[in-house]
Amino acid sequence: MNKEQALSHPTKTIKKQSFVFYCITILTGVILCTTVYIITFLGADNYIQSQKALFLSINKALSAFPTFWVNMTFLGDTIVLFSLLSILLIKSPKTWAALFGSIPLAILLSRLGKWYFSIPRPAAIIEHDKFTIIGKALTGHTSLPSGHTVTIFTAITVILWALKTNKAAGPQYLLMSAVALAALLVAISRVAVGAHWPFDLVLGALFGCCSGLSGIYISQKYNCFTSWVTLPKFKITHVIILLIFALVMIINEHYSGIFVVWLGIAMVFFTSTKLIGTMSIK
Repeated sequence: MNKEQALSHPTKTIKKQSFVFYCITILTGVILCTTVYIITFLGADNYIQSQKALFLSINKALSAFPTFWVNMTFLGDTIVLFSLLSILLIKSPKTWAALFGSIPLAILLSRLGKWYFSIPRPAAIIEHDKFTIIGKALTGHTSLPSGHTVTIFTAITVILWALKTNKAAGPQYLLMSAVALAALLVAISRVAVGAHWPFDLVLGALFGCCSGLSGIYISQKYNCFTSWVTLPKFKITHVIILLIFALVMIINEHYSGIFVVWLGIAMVFFTSTKLIGTMSIK
């Protein structure tokens, strides 16, 4: 169907888009369930041993660029990422609503996965002088899935959907490719800093895609969920939340000296100023 036919048959276009969306959702769910079954069947020991050599190889190959990888990995931090994306409150409130709607499932899948699998992190079983650790050594049994990967793929799924469905600008494939590449780099950074096994990233990406799709569905299905983002009375709430994010990043030593963190802080103040400005106008 070309563009002229699509414009003359909007109902058919919407139904086609909905069909594609549901197919992608079902396919993602099937892949996710299959992946979880395989990991459960393997068991923790086999899961680790099957990729230990791969982890050490990737970690060693990427260890020459610590500053780059630490910045990449902080892009998967929820507070930093949401601070950077806060501009969506001004530029694309519907995208922000979909992103916000993705949070519950993302948290649920991440927490349940870590509890259910209870996979030791690399630093819990490999001597620390055998591989590169950037930042704090994580030694808990919470390796699977990668929470940072869940976060970045949740956000990227929503952003790619927004770019693909932007009728005003049209599908922005170059930007979509850049966004997808950034997500992959954030995921890989978790191996580079010595925090996760390679396959932790795969499950984290699947969890993130499912979570992003859930937020898209909620924002499309329930108009009231999307509209609250643009209501003037809630703008002060957004400002307060964003300023809390900035305060956490400023006073917490965990975030000190990281370029993308300061970029996130700057974005918070920019977005907050814009939101306050629109409030005063009205």
